[in-house]
Amino acid sequence: MMTHITQVKRALKELLRNDLPLKLQLGDLEASDGVSTPRPAVFYTSDKQNPEDYPCVEIISEGSRRSPANGVQIMVHRVLVAVTVAGDDEERLGVHVERYIWAVRQVANDTLLGSETPTGPIETLEERYSMVAPRPQGFEQPFVRGGYIALELTSVE
Repeated sequence: MMTHITQVKRALKELLRNDLPLKLQLGDLEASDGVSTPRPAVFYTSDKQNPEDYPCVEIISEGSRRSPANGVQIMVHRVLVAVTVAGDDEERLGVHVERYIWAVRQVANDTLLGSETPTGPIETLEERYSMVAPRPQGFEQPFVRGGYIALELTSVE
């Protein structure tokens, strides 16, 4: 069975949609700092210039490369899971983004996607965070902040 990058992103979206809210809740409980991370409002399987709802999770294909092994065509897919949150408290936004990236790492690391989209264990790679940015006037939540975690997934072609 061939696994295409589009299938990988869709399966990853379902995994995160199902497991991310519970991991965020667990992160809030473990931190016991009084911060309650908002649950994802929307998931996309591409990048969005101006998401309409926050927090949003974007699953973005960055690239794929072939890695031949013993006559089998192995594909290594690099996918970014980006998170953007909005609010009026810059410090709290930082906590929310950091907690989201932690939760994605907890859900994804060493996970196998389902039998419909067979992959090797997901490898979590680097994480990056943006600075707080202002939104145009007229928005209830005046600031946004984001971050991403890079993942590698292998599949057979």
